[in-house]
Amino acid sequence: SAAAAAASTAASDPGALGSAWNSAGTYEERIITPWASARLTELLSAVRLSVEPEALPAASREGFAQPPQGPGQQLCGPVEVAVTAVENLSGDAQVSMLRGKKKQLCDYCLDLKWSLSAQYEGAQEGEKKVEVVTGTLGVLDLTADREYEFVDPVEVAQLNGSACTFSALPRPAALLVAACCRKSRCALQEKVHLALMQFCDELKTK
Repeated sequence: SAAAAAASTAASDPGALGSAWNSAGTYEERIITPWASARLTELLSAVRLSVEPEALPAASREGFAQPPQGPGQQLCGPVEVAVTAVENLSGDAQVSMLRGKKKQLCDYCLDLKWSLSAQYEGAQEGEKKVEVVTGTLGVLDLTADREYEFVDPVEVAQLNGSACTFSALPRPAALLVAACCRKSRCALQEKVHLALMQFCDELKTK
């Protein structure tokens, strides 16, 4: 019978959506929000990147102090940027079936907490100093069609543990944040984009 055939198909393909009783292929849906939320968080939490000094504006290679005190105070080593937390994740995901055609759907918004760490040579020989800026990158309206928006502008929250805004950052720090985290298609946004696209690709297999 048609029902038996559908049941056999479902048994051989655990990802199949059609139910044995629904041999006519009318509308069905399967909620996959728990998987989608967990996977999206996992992919975005893994975002890490390093930016070599040569790829940054020359003025950003100076120490964050204004002005740099004495000799040195130069950026040494790559600037490290990482997503430190996924917060305010809201949305859902599902797979629908209508007349034998499967479609994946999702709609998500979230905030990414990020940190930027830069190591500079200190004023004294052999001295190293690490400067850290943190902030938030918002993602709006992520859909299964690979569409989304970044919240503009990217927010700055702290400089070396103290509350700060982007406009209050010392010029070298502002240049670093702009180049790595704030400009359109910057290094951080590119890495986040790749993670979002991987999520959408995996969603299409459900």
